[in-house]
Amino acid sequence: MWEANPAQFSDQYQINKQQVDHFQCTGEHLLAKCDGGPNSASNIVAACKYCNQARHKDKDPLTATQYKKKVKSLAKMGQWYTSKILQKAQQPKCGKTK
Repeated sequence: MWEANPAQFSDQYQINKQQVDHFQCTGEHLLAKCDGGPNSASNIVAACKYCNQARHKDKDPLTATQYKKKVKSLAKMGQWYTSKILQKAQQPKCGKTK
């Protein structure tokens, strides 16, 4: 994930701007605000923009625990969307951070 430098992330992983947008670091509420979840550190975790948005697109969104299980399972099989992008990209160059 990237916080402030999408161009560096794009260069490092050899992915385009549209793909890089999916990897933006966002704050994901474990218990969604619309479900009464608080804006507290114990309820917010880092998540890529794609995962954060995808979890809430379903009519009946999965809980954070259910979603984590789903993502881990699909990623392990190489079937999670962002995993597929990175599998096609070059591996990061060691020590290349700014």
